[in-house]
Amino acid sequence: MIIRPARLADSLSVLALRNDPDAVRYSPSGDLVSEAEHAKWYPLACYGSPVFFVASTGGVAVGFARVDILAWVSVALDREYRRRGWARELVQVACAAFPGDVRAQVHQDNAPSLRLFAACGFKELYRDAPWVYFEREREHDRA
Repeated sequence: MIIRPARLADSLSVLALRNDPDAVRYSPSGDLVSEAEHAKWYPLACYGSPVFFVASTGGVAVGFARVDILAWVSVALDREYRRRGWARELVQVACAAFPGDVRAQVHQDNAPSLRLFAACGFKELYRDAPWVYFEREREHDRA
């Protein structure tokens, strides 16, 4: 796996990750992302996000971790590459690259993501069903 900055050429791979059945099930909207919606969002996310990395293998993006301008972390990984520690590495790299504290919102039924963020040093702040909110202080990366 290679972790590198997202590129415009990664757009279709990122769309597929955003529309993964698990990603859709646990997203705030619960809806698939249309190609038109993604085409508007992706260039802005790619070049406007403080941190946006993809994990690639064989030249294909198979995962991403992004920190937006409000410090919210999002992560997705192709199901074929899960349970290898890649999501953890993506989140760790993204958090280390961001200059401040970061946050995450995870669906309470998404056990793998709850474990992921806890393993990455995020502390649970509160719950507001169906969401669990986490924060990771920047000092975590300096320790």
